[in-house]
Amino acid sequence: MREKYIPMSDTYIIEDNNHLYGFVSMLDNYLAAIFIDEKFQKKGLGKSLLEYVKKDRAYIELKVFKKILGHITFILIMALR
Repeated sequence: MREKYIPMSDTYIIEDNNHLYGFVSMLDNYLAAIFIDEKFQKKGLGKSLLEYVKKDRAYIELKVFKKILGHITFILIMALR
């Protein structure tokens, strides 16, 4: 993923005082990656990133690996808003 999608994507970061909290990478309407530092999860940062990328897109596509099914609920809820 890092070698294939990230270089071709638009990546948006969330940071403060030179600390990177997380990022989202979009390849057109495809959600290539979203990561939030574990110490800062459940603080609304992922929601903020998804809301930011949604504002200029009619829809968002994503693929889910079975390994992270627990996180998909968050992504689906945010994508459907």
